[in-house]
This record gives sequence, structure tokens and C-alpha cells, in this order.
Amino acid sequence: MEKTALIFPGQGCQYIGMGKSIFDEYNVAREVFEEANEVLGFNLSKLCFEGGFSELNRLRNMLLSIFTVSVALYKVFEKEVGINPEFVAGHSLGEYTALTCSGVFTFSDALKIVDKRSMIAKKYNKQGHMTIVNDIGLKDLTNICKEFSNHQEYVSIACSNTAKQYVISGHDNKLDEVGEKLINMGAQITPFMMSPPFHSKIMASAKAELLEEIEKYSIQDAKWPIISNVTATATLNSQQLIQNLADQMCSEVRWNESMRFIINSDIHNIIEIGPQKILGNLIHNPKINVLAYGKKNDRDNLSISVIAKRKENYRKFIKKCVKSVVCTPNYNVNYDEYKSGVIIPYERLEKLLQSNTDIYEDDEKTVAEIMNLVKLIFITKKVPILEQKTRYKEIIKDMENYDNDWLDEVFLAENPVRG
Repeated sequence: MEKTALIFPGQGCQYIGMGKSIFDEYNVAREVFEEANEVLGFNLSKLCFEGGFSELNRLRNMLLSIFTVSVALYKVFEKEVGINPEFVAGHSLGEYTALTCSGVFTFSDALKIVDKRSMIAKKYNKQGHMTIVNDIGLKDLTNICKEFSNHQEYVSIACSNTAKQYVISGHDNKLDEVGEKLINMGAQITPFMMSPPFHSKIMASAKAELLEEIEKYSIQDAKWPIISNVTATATLNSQQLIQNLADQMCSEVRWNESMRFIINSDIHNIIEIGPQKILGNLIHNPKINVLAYGKKNDRDNLSISVIAKRKENYRKFIKKCVKSVVCTPNYNVNYDEYKSGVIIPYERLEKLLQSNTDIYEDDEKTVAEIMNLVKLIFITKKVPILEQKTRYKEIIKDMENYDNDWLDEVFLAENPVRG
């Protein structure tokens, strides 16, 4: 499949009933909700599926619910689609989801960290809030924030979402003053009255408290490069990712730059994994295919597309196997050996090629079986060992789920080549 990036949303994507359809349909999703209920000590599933809107919008409930639904969706994606992304990124809270799905945290540990983050942030609720700003440029907004800020009270850019959409964060009265000025300039503002002043220096002292919580848990380097909110660059290094996560509490989310990083990295597909499409609506690039995995339509279409691609890759793989064994010279003059070791396995390859059975390139057992047929033919033909290995590498070239490491560490380790 073409290069893919995964993105995970933060607050603002919650709704009553979120996650219910995947809970009903997929065991892997159900297991995520059940684990969350157990770790948190209350029925998060019920809150997501049938809770009241005001209850869901309470900071702790909102953050834990969005995080859990997003991880559950990822588990479904992993099982049903299984594409390894080139990059992952998460917006604010979504960065915690990105680290969890990339293997940096376990789900249960991440739940506790997200819970602690909400408790830390709640202490700052009365000091300020955040406001979404649309239809203004970065330079103008930066200047206005500076104009209305002083050493005691201030407002600053918390998130740069697009070239025309930002979130500002700061003290309540300063946000009111800035908001009035922005409206007079023709901008649109939407206050987040329920949200603490995330991503501003008001919360600078929260960083150390969050780091102290994170250090209680074991962490691993990421399976895929994660684009950090605060640097807009990618890393696998767990220590750097954790530091970036802590810095995020009081630093700007550079989302627009993060998306430019993805687009400039020759990515063709961006899949948003969260309760509903939020971040995908900010991407307006005709070269990028954007899907929202929280939408059943997009889930189904992606599965159909991936299955079709895997079938196609499987047939290409079989054709390469057939071509390779046909083109390989025979050095065996014993007819009986040739019949049992070349003709019969070749007929099996031809039969598999003509078969309409739903077999995909990620069916490792079947792929190994086919490679063994090829190996039997090569051995019977007395093909030199070095030539065999060269032909094996040519056969698996361009296959998504198999590479030279798989060839050496899995297939050839279990099925040694002999001449």
C-alpha cells in the first residue's frame, strides 16, 4: 500500500455513543473498554455509550473517554488492516494515544498517566482557559497576543492547527480582551470554557509533576517514528518522546508544521483514528487521501481496499515464484527425482495461481508453504546455494510484510538451504 501516516485527535471529538459500534462488533475493542473499566475503577464504557453530555464533557471523563475510544479503534485497525505507518502523530491528548499505539506505553499505564494529567490540569481551571480562533494569520495573532500580555497575565498561541486556525490559551480576562479585538478584526472565536489553559506557560509548573508520574512506568522506544507536538519532527527515542510530552503541557502544539512534515515525506494516505473526523477536516491537499477510521464507511472502504491489494500482491508473489522456477536451469538428470521434486510442486504452484481462494500476502503460513515448494524445486534442480538465496530475495522484493530479515530469520532459519 502507498505510504500511510496515522493521526490521533485530542479534545473536541467526543460525543455520546462513541465507541459503541466497535464495542459490539469487535472483541479487541471490547477488551480495551473492559481493561479501562478495571484500571479506572468505574464504568467508562457506560459513560461513552449512554452518559449525559455534561458528564462526558467534564475534563477527566472527556480525556479518558477520547483516549480509550481512540486506542480501541486502533486495535481494530491493527487487526483488520494491519498497515505499518511511516509516521504517527497525535494532537495534544492524541499524542498520548500515538505513544501508546506505538508501544511506548502499555494501555493500562497510559490510562493512569492521562488520568493524572487531567487531575494536574484541573488545578489550573480557575486561572484561565482556551479559545479557538479562525480566519486570522499567524503574524497578526502573535502581535495581538503580545499587545495584551504583561508579566503577570498573558495570552499566547497554544495550537497552530492550520494557516488560518489557531487555539490561544491564557488568563481569562486577557482572553476576553484579545477576543474582543479579534472579533473587531473579522476573526471568529469559540471559547473552550471547560478547558484549562493547556499549552501555555501558566501550566509550566505542571510539567515536573507530569514527568514525575510518567517516570513511575516502564517505557519502550516507539515502533514507528512519532512526530512531536513541540518540535514538529519525528523520533523513535522514548526518552526524547517523554520529554516532549512533558514540554507539551506548557508549549505550543505545532500541528500545521507536523502536517507539513508528513506531506513533505511523500505520504499519500492519512488515517485519523479517533471518535470522529476532526483533524482530517483541517487537511486540504488533493494529493492526500484522508480517511476517518471512526466512521464505519471509511473503515469498510479501507478494509475492502487493503484486502484487494493483498490479494493482488499474493498473485504477484505466486507469479514471481512460477517465473523463478521456470527460468532456473536444471542440473538433475534423474527423471524420478525431477518428477517428484519439480513437476509435482510446480503443478501445485500453478494450481494456487489459478485458485480463487481468499489467500493474502500476510498469510505467513501459506507464503512459507509456497516458498518451500520453490525451495524443493531449486534443491531438486541442484541449483547452487548462492543462486537460490538470490532468487528468494528477488521473489520477496516489494512485498509489504516480508523482507530479507524475514527470509533469513524466519524462513531460512526454519528451512535451511541446501544444494
